[in-house]
Amino acid sequence: MIDDLSKTLATVLTTAGAHQLATALVSFDRPTAQFNPQQTAINLFLFDIRENIELRSNEPIVTRSDTQATIRRPPMRVDCSYLVTAWAVGGTEVALQEQLLLSQVLQVLARHPTIPPSYLQGSLKRASAALANRVANSSNVDPSGEPFPVPLSVAVPSASRQPTEFWTSLGIPVRACLVVTATIALDLNDPIPNTFPLVISHAIELGTIAGDTVSEKTF
Repeated sequence: MIDDLSKTLATVLTTAGAHQLATALVSFDRPTAQFNPQQTAINLFLFDIRENIELRSNEPIVTRSDTQATIRRPPMRVDCSYLVTAWAVGGTEVALQEQLLLSQVLQVLARHPTIPPSYLQGSLKRASAALANRVANSSNVDPSGEPFPVPLSVAVPSASRQPTEFWTSLGIPVRACLVVTATIALDLNDPIPNTFPLVISHAIELGTIAGDTVSEKTF
């Protein structure tokens, strides 16, 4: 699923961005001293993966149809953080070209508090389609259930994530960069979910005995 998130971000940048982004190569390599793209590129390096504790939930997800209910475990919400850098090739004022690319990345991603479903790739897209199918075929499905949207945060200050420390650890000069964090929902359920029949109705019978006569009433 994480690889599909990377592909999704690349699709957002190359589809919804300006001309410079649309024609740029999107790579996912670690930007070491040996990183040398042959054409202008945007690099999305995944450098941090951790559970989002604030979004943790122990409440099961219940989906109801006409005759049964399906109970699923809530997903693990995982923050995936990318270091975004621009690498211009050719032309003059390379630094300004890279600044332009970064500003376009910031504008495109900040435009979407959550990633629109039309950009989702692979397993993220299939999960979204599965929810739409459940909603279409059952009036009792809660549309706010699985799968969860993919929220984005861009250039948010963080004391625990200093890009300058990243460049120092690689032993290369500091570059202008953005930190982008997307939160995915990692399914923890077995392939075959737990299903239970719904209780449609119930009856209570009360009776009294008067002499040889039994009187009954059903509720």
